[in-house]
Amino acid sequence: MIYKCAVLLLLILTSSPSEASSEFPLTVHHPLYTITAEPAEKTVTLNKIHQWLITINDINGHPIQGLQFDVKGGMPNHQHGLPTQPRLIGENEPGKYLIDGMKFNMHGKWQLELINIDSDFPFKYQIEFELNHANSK
Repeated sequence: MIYKCAVLLLLILTSSPSEASSEFPLTVHHPLYTITAEPAEKTVTLNKIHQWLITINDINGHPIQGLQFDVKGGMPNHQHGLPTQPRLIGENEPGKYLIDGMKFNMHGKWQLELINIDSDFPFKYQIEFELNHANSK
């Protein structure tokens, strides 16, 4: 429990947007953890609701289990949110969280936000990525 609290406290202190990438999975490294985000299907289909897998591990590759968080996002350059309200539906395996209700309606720079991973520690982490013709249809 103390280790989990220390990791989450570091998340608060060091969270900042990642650089936009157009390759999946999206991986974000920090001194004490790694977050990986990717669509459940290899290619994102525009205007189709789908699922994403979020994996959270410590620096030794061990899963961080039992987290709760909200998912939001949008297109920062267009100043609008996601066209849906995705939600965490479960932890399929230790440290592997399934998000349902993801939907993107156009190509461009998108942002996912993981919010309040633990209610004891306010947390917001942004993962930016580029949807283009190579990774979506």
